[in-house]
Amino acid sequence: MATIREQDWQILLRRLHEGKCTPFFGAGASHGTLPRGPELARQLATEYHYPLDDAEDLIRVTQFLAVSYREGMFSKDEVAKRLSELGYPDFSRNGEPHKVFAEFPLPIYITTNYDDFLMEALRRKGKAPRRETCAWNDTVRRKRPSIFAQGAGFQPQPRTPVVFHLHGCLDLKESMVLTEEDYFDFLLGLSEDFHAVVPAAIQEAIAEASLIFIGYGLHDWPFRVIHRGLMKKVVQGNRRVSVTVQVLPGGSSEAVQDYMEKYFETMNVAVYWGTADQFAEELYGRWKVYTNGQPDP
Repeated sequence: MATIREQDWQILLRRLHEGKCTPFFGAGASHGTLPRGPELARQLATEYHYPLDDAEDLIRVTQFLAVSYREGMFSKDEVAKRLSELGYPDFSRNGEPHKVFAEFPLPIYITTNYDDFLMEALRRKGKAPRRETCAWNDTVRRKRPSIFAQGAGFQPQPRTPVVFHLHGCLDLKESMVLTEEDYFDFLLGLSEDFHAVVPAAIQEAIAEASLIFIGYGLHDWPFRVIHRGLMKKVVQGNRRVSVTVQVLPGGSSEAVQDYMEKYFETMNVAVYWGTADQFAEELYGRWKVYTNGQPDP
């Protein structure tokens, strides 16, 4: 079965302690602070009179706006404006995922979210994070040179970790992978010049570590892009224990759960059934026991 087992927890804790674990943060990790994609899509669809029947599909709705207003930046400006007005999560809350993962001695974090919640959580922990933005288009490469190219020998460390924004960030709206066209261009960039788009240190953090996927649905475009466009580009080698945090859709049957477990089992990924907050709180509780309450190494 693909459900996370006790031995999986123990391996995961050991990898966290060694810094050999790479978390991927999706939209569900920010639930409660930022709207989910369908909710944001409905807002935009209502305001801009979206004419089709898939008004909860953010990628389709933002593509409509880009076409209607004849510029790709219109959608990004609208989404960035809404998200920027909402502030930070409550970092004092037990189980807040960004706060919990900032506690761990990890050198690299990966997010497909546009927000800077991970950066802020790490700063509040007393760390000095650096932001790296995926260079999937010429504008990103021009405006945001890679930190790995700035001075020889830079290596992420637990006290100076890198937050890699795979799908862009709010402070560089041109970097946001948002519309259908953006996703196609992003995947094309990965296909044609993968090593220029994804720095070697990020590739290593995927290929040589246990992975934790937090806040992704099975059919989310960001997750599908990670799996198809990114994971298959990285040399697999000897895969480590990895975990995805999943919430079953309302009214799901045992057959649905069984299908999802089998799906993730083909990826060698164990499933934690619960919310991002529940997983983070349980992981942190286990971490305190594992380290006997000692501070990070």
